[in-house]
Amino acid sequence: GEQILKLAKADNVEVQVPLPVADAITLAQGSDANVFLDIDPFTKYRASVISVPYQSSLTESGILAYYVKARLETDQERPRIGLRGSARLYGPRTTLFYYLFRRPITALRQIIGV
Repeated sequence: GEQILKLAKADNVEVQVPLPVADAITLAQGSDANVFLDIDPFTKYRASVISVPYQSSLTESGILAYYVKARLETDQERPRIGLRGSARLYGPRTTLFYYLFRRPITALRQIIGV
């Protein structure tokens, strides 16, 4: 019953991005994402979001996060499977007020209990 092997198809490389609940933004399928790998941080890989979960789960570091999946665009060189890096996710445009005061309003709501 112990797992000894994983098979992967290198043509459809997907990335799994843990989006912390505190930083959650509105995302939909097809939203843009940029991926930067730790082995080559100056190369940007374009991707598009393919799934956004409704339920959060704990990451390895104990933070609640949504595991967003994105597929790399097909017109660029494929990275090796299993690499780590960082990603930037793009949601719809928002107002400057919301952008600046989203976190303070969220903290206030948590304190008040609303």
